[in-house]
Amino acid sequence: MALNVSLLSNASQGLLTLGVLSTTMATLGILNETLGVTTLNQPNLIPVENHSDHNASPIAGSLPNAFNNNISNTNNRNDVMSSSFPGLDLSSTSLDHPSYLCDGSWLPVNHLYFQLANLFLFLSYLAPNGVYGILYLRVTLCIGCFFFSLWGWVVLCAFDTFLWNAVFVLINLGHVAAISYGLRPVRFSAELEQVYRELFAPLKVSRPQYKRALDCMKLIRHVRFQEIFAQEKITRVDSLSLVLSGRLVISQHGRALHIVAQHQFLDSPEWFGVSSDEFFQVSATAIEDSRVLIWHRDKLKLSISSDPFLVSVFDHILGRDVVKKLMQMNETLSSQPASNGQCGGATPSKPPAGVLT
Repeated sequence: MALNVSLLSNASQGLLTLGVLSTTMATLGILNETLGVTTLNQPNLIPVENHSDHNASPIAGSLPNAFNNNISNTNNRNDVMSSSFPGLDLSSTSLDHPSYLCDGSWLPVNHLYFQLANLFLFLSYLAPNGVYGILYLRVTLCIGCFFFSLWGWVVLCAFDTFLWNAVFVLINLGHVAAISYGLRPVRFSAELEQVYRELFAPLKVSRPQYKRALDCMKLIRHVRFQEIFAQEKITRVDSLSLVLSGRLVISQHGRALHIVAQHQFLDSPEWFGVSSDEFFQVSATAIEDSRVLIWHRDKLKLSISSDPFLVSVFDHILGRDVVKKLMQMNETLSSQPASNGQCGGATPSKPPAGVLT
């Protein structure tokens, strides 16, 4: 009885060992097929004498079949790869001598679309600095991705290659459109262009900055000969006025103080610290047909407040205009006789307060 138990135990251990070995070899076959190993060196199987036919295991008989199936599948894979890539030789690869180099076997040169795509990618790396360099970069990337997309669709027949590069083309086209819109030329009418060239361009004001100031313009008013543009104690100081053409005389109590000519401001002193609720202290009358550009003063100040450079430019231009008016009025008052233009009393030694506009 003990002998029978021992024999059964030994037979069970043998079957278990053969099962583990069979499972291991089958797993190695699947792994080799997954990794694409082309040739598997089959070991020499030692035949085992069958001393007892009733104890022979069906699992042991399946081991040679597993190796044969693995080798057959691998050979089929090699045939498919060889037919797809004629220049690729897979017969020399083995587990004993793995090769990671091309061994002199190169694929044919790619299509012209592929070469053009890489050419434009190369040109994109040469983009200079600045906004025009960014525009150049986006244009070359757009063209390069377009040829990659065309290559993927026509030559490679790979939808994912075509789709990804088509998306890249659309993204770069959007950037090109945005940059081009920002670089578009800003044009003005002839008289506004003349103002820009004479007053703002010498101070390095860009055209978009000048346009930003013009967006706060109320209107361009045509003033006829002897028409009163502003009347003292009646007209509110709520604008900034620039003479585009013609001339106007500034007077107080019927007495001429100075002349405002082309490209000079009518109310430059009120720019500095005078509220919009106050009134003009002088009158402005056209002595010839004139055209006057009128800004909303508070709106203009609010619009340019976020640009310190533009604020400094307006302060400089208007401050210089005030100095010119002071010099001109001083010359006018000093050249007039003591009795000329008096409503009684002598000529004042200095201009009265609030006459500078």
